[in-house]
Amino acid sequence: MIALDANGADRGPAVVAEGARKSGLRVLLFGPAGHLGQSDEQVEVVDAPVAIGGGDEPVLAVRSRPEASIVQAAVAVGEGRADALVSAGSTGPTLAAATLKI
Repeated sequence: MIALDANGADRGPAVVAEGARKSGLRVLLFGPAGHLGQSDEQVEVVDAPVAIGGGDEPVLAVRSRPEASIVQAAVAVGEGRADALVSAGSTGPTLAAATLKI
């Protein structure tokens, strides 16, 4: 199972959701549910519309926004609900979330 953060993608979260469905893998998909489609056998959608942008201070943002998609995805890995973390967003928040939550 892959925890996939769809927020922050250059072409939007819907494109990430499309890729998740085409991957053939089991995915926990985090992002704004209205843009991700419905859950199915392969992809479980987790409504997480809050994003941490590249302009935010990564560690402070991760600590202060537990509802953010990247934070929720990292927590899923840390809790064993997913085996890997992939993010379409900025590297800084991804690294901070992985370091603090996994």
